[in-house]
Amino acid sequence: MSQANLPNITPTITLSRDQVIPLLLASIASEELGLSHILNAEGEKIQYAVGTLPGLTPGATISDLLLVNDSVQDTILALAKQAIMLEFKLDNILQQDVSTGATGATGATGTIGPTGPDGTTGGVGATGATGATGAVGTAGATGATGVTGTVGAAGTTGATGITGASGATGTVGPTGPTGTCPTNCPPGPTGVTGVPGPAGSTGSTGVAGTAGTTGATGSTGAVGATGATAPVITNFLSAFSTGLSVTGSNAPIPINTIRLQQGSLISLVPGSNSINLTVGHTYYFAVTFAFTTVVNLEASAIATINSALLLRFFAAGATGDTTGAGGSAIINATFPTTLAFSTNTGSIGSINAINVSVIALS
Repeated sequence: MSQANLPNITPTITLSRDQVIPLLLASIASEELGLSHILNAEGEKIQYAVGTLPGLTPGATISDLLLVNDSVQDTILALAKQAIMLEFKLDNILQQDVSTGATGATGATGTIGPTGPDGTTGGVGATGATGATGAVGTAGATGATGVTGTVGAAGTTGATGITGASGATGTVGPTGPTGTCPTNCPPGPTGVTGVPGPAGSTGSTGVAGTAGTTGATGSTGAVGATGATAPVITNFLSAFSTGLSVTGSNAPIPINTIRLQQGSLISLVPGSNSINLTVGHTYYFAVTFAFTTVVNLEASAIATINSALLLRFFAAGATGDTTGAGGSAIINATFPTTLAFSTNTGSIGSINAINVSVIALS
């Protein structure tokens, strides 16, 4: 079985919080894979000693078998301690939240497009109203009196008649025409200037002047340093549920929230109790539960693979106590595989939370 493909990490790179979490999960998976290889080797050691595997002649004695048994027991004890440390490490990682990266810088402003064509010239405004007529100038000087006509011959004086009564005074005759002005007759005074008419409408704007020459382009800034290479892990899932109260026997334990997910090999429908694994790959998975116990009775849960029992978890304590249990396994999916989680038959108490992670190793 091949090891997980991890990037070459040197002290010169910088990893973000979001990049470190998948790397830590992969390191736990690699250590678990190593432990499984050690357990397999111990099993083959026992088979060789008891003669199941050929090659040992003469056969092992009882003393030899007891020594082999002690050696295997010491190895399994060491592996169990290491597995407990890995579980503590996994719990701490799964409790971390993934932060959101900072917003990228605003892109450069695009260039201004060309000036549009000139609009149609507006019509000529209406003519303003005619100003008021000025006052009439002062009348010119009276012309010279005409030449007196020739006096006629005196008639014969008649006898003086009786003086009649005085007749009524006649009306004043019309004014005669203005006489002709002599040479260099001064003009009369100018009349008062009339009120100006309203201003006409503003004419259309003139054509815009030619645009100035474009300034020289500034020099290109220095290229920034290359960022750290992203982790090679491309398929993983981290999901959880809190605030549950699942009780009774064989009750499904729903997984409501996907914390992290990448790739298409591992799928989960939020709210269901099962995770689907694509055939032809090896997976590492780990799960923890939170129980509320009832005194002297066990609260328990199970993990199944295609309806067959894979792991069983137990917890006990005083009534109302909250405690946890968890475990992990490596799965070689040689056919379509479904992981499912539920309460165990006869479980007493309730399950309050579930936290599960799955990583595709190959």
